[in-house]
Amino acid sequence: MAEGRRRDQWDHTASLMALIATCHRDPKKRRSGFVPSEFHPFHAGGGAAKGTRLYRGNLALLKTFVDPKMLQAFERQKEQARLCPPNSASACK
Repeated sequence: MAEGRRRDQWDHTASLMALIATCHRDPKKRRSGFVPSEFHPFHAGGGAAKGTRLYRGNLALLKTFVDPKMLQAFERQKEQARLCPPNSASACK
């Protein structure tokens, strides 16, 4: 039952990812739109094997899809966590 739910959630997510990628594609580089199976990890030959492997050098690729305000808030939270670890005194707050 859990496997079916996971697949259903991935169906939904893959459809949204295909829609967003199709909207933002460069028609000069790719004529046809994307299909959900390109992003679905459970489909044979799906996008997981064809995707871009993320590492520190190309992490900026993901940042283009994130709202700058959200990214700034995340960076502030990360810096706050670095300066004030969870087990530290409450003086940080």
